[in-house]
Amino acid sequence: MQTFLIAIAGLIGAGIGFAIVACVALKPRLFWPILIVGSIVSTGFMLHGYTMVDEYVVGCIILGSFVASSLATMRYQSRRSNALQRLHRFVFLLLITYILFQCFRGILVLDSPRKIRWIVFYMMLGTLVPLLYRRRYPVPSVRKMSFWVVVAALIYFSFYSGYGLFFELLGISRYDLQYAMVGVGVNFGAISIWGTTAYTMFPLVIVMPACFIIINDKSCVYRRLGWTTLLVSVCTALYYDSRVAILTITAFMVISFFSVGIRKWFTLVIICMLSLSLFFSFVWQKNRDVGSFLSDTYGTISSLRQAEQSGVGGHDIDRYVWAKAGLFSISDSWQHFLFGYGFRTSGRVVAPHVYNLFIEYGRPRAYKEDVATEAITNLLVDTGMVGLFLLIINFILGALQIWRQKKNPYRSILILSLFIMFGWLFVINIVDVMLFYLMIMPSGFLVQLSRYDSPQGSNDPQNYRTYQLSS
Repeated sequence: MQTFLIAIAGLIGAGIGFAIVACVALKPRLFWPILIVGSIVSTGFMLHGYTMVDEYVVGCIILGSFVASSLATMRYQSRRSNALQRLHRFVFLLLITYILFQCFRGILVLDSPRKIRWIVFYMMLGTLVPLLYRRRYPVPSVRKMSFWVVVAALIYFSFYSGYGLFFELLGISRYDLQYAMVGVGVNFGAISIWGTTAYTMFPLVIVMPACFIIINDKSCVYRRLGWTTLLVSVCTALYYDSRVAILTITAFMVISFFSVGIRKWFTLVIICMLSLSLFFSFVWQKNRDVGSFLSDTYGTISSLRQAEQSGVGGHDIDRYVWAKAGLFSISDSWQHFLFGYGFRTSGRVVAPHVYNLFIEYGRPRAYKEDVATEAITNLLVDTGMVGLFLLIINFILGALQIWRQKKNPYRSILILSLFIMFGWLFVINIVDVMLFYLMIMPSGFLVQLSRYDSPQGSNDPQNYRTYQLSS
């Protein structure tokens, strides 16, 4: 039965891939909508523990662009760019080149040809940079780009919630559907197509700003779509009890007060409060109250401090231990401090330190030669301070481009997205997700959303003139 399901999934995947290649090749104007929708919808899928669905989608888009070139359906034309954009492009390509070097190094260290997958992954990202800059793919307006983000999110979060509801009706907990989860005596790997909630809820980083843009639109259809997506996103975060997602929504709620207006901000607060009331009354009524919710969700920093002081930080002690083990791992020599050990080697390198730290905190575990760690530890150990520095510079350059759009009422929200993305690195290894790079790369999603235009006449509190970013 499992072989049959895999075969069906393969046929569906092949059909989707062919459709993507054909659409991009024959209709270059669909490049951006497909890239937006495809990268968001495929983010949380993790087949057999591998986040490869989003790579497959982006690979098909790139292949479609090559076919478009051979069919001459697309005109080549360089886009105007300023000094900051050119610097961002150079630093991003430098980061990609450096990580590619570390990928080759990691293959040699681990003696694992399977790791060539990461070479393909980062080569695709490097290929996207000139595609976005030098080929004339019509970039949608901010309004249209926000629309596609919101549509993709509505589909994605609805399916994610519906998947959990369906299997709970069959007696399988929604938490057991994560790829690493094993039920009592039953392995749910055959139906666990999702990553952990920290993976699956990551699109919130771009979905929230897009929703705020859409709910200020003149069209009532767009506004309703924005509110609906916000409601579904909030309910999905609560349904899967994702702390990082709830914290993200809370942060955006606070910052959005100055961008969406008082009336819409209170509407957002009411939506969140009603959703919470619904979950306390019907979903969590047996095992959750307001006190435990606030403590579990917003007590993360306090929990980490407990882990530091006494080793009783609940699950949060894991992340603290991994981060501390990462620092220990690169402190043995200046070469490792600067350049790390090679891409994807961190799990093996930090394992002895993790084992010893858990013993030190009175929580001994069976020794493992390879452990899973969050992104900040992976980057630190795999690529050293040089790799981490290059990544941080890309964040800074993206933030500077957004901040320069002084007429954009949403720039504070978009910069918050960058801060939250960086914070996400401390939660899980999100650097193997295409959407992460698509949001920080030159001419990426967040930079494009920082343009401000209102062809349909938005209902913003002030009347902003069209302010386009040269790209």
